[in-house]
Amino acid sequence: MGRLTTLKPRIAVGVTQRVQAHQVERDRSSRFKRARYAYLSANPVCVYCQAQGRLSAATILEHRTPLWAGGSMWDEVNWAASCEPCANAKTAREAAERHQK
Repeated sequence: MGRLTTLKPRIAVGVTQRVQAHQVERDRSSRFKRARYAYLSANPVCVYCQAQGRLSAATILEHRTPLWAGGSMWDEVNWAASCEPCANAKTAREAAERHQK
């Protein structure tokens, strides 16, 4: 039992730090989920793969300009249909950029 009580504070600190790093207000409402579904239905191909001459199914709605950088949550001009590998690569690039600021 001694180990669990000593690990508990470390876990709480890690979670707190993660939450503080993402202070951007996000919309998880059913309204946004419906809008995301409609957008992905209308744009089924990953825009990043398509730009490189590949075809991949888009499964993720990305924000072209990240929310933390001032991008709009609801502006469809800021939306991009993306496959998971492209979304992960974009997120990693943005995390590195955000870390530098």
